Amino acid sequence: MSDDDLILLLQAVDTISESQQQIAEALRVIDERVETLEKIVKALVAQRLN
Repeated sequence: MSDDDLILLLQAVDTISESQQQIAEALRVIDERVETLEKIVKALVAQRLN
């Protein structure tokens, strides 16, 4: 494996790592929004039952 191949491999690993971090952040945001939606639904159900 040449030096150029190793550099390309390291760049690919960096890109994958960055992508994983972005996916993890997106999942955290989705979790927060799901929690908010759950609270809204619970409030609407409670309001409807009263």
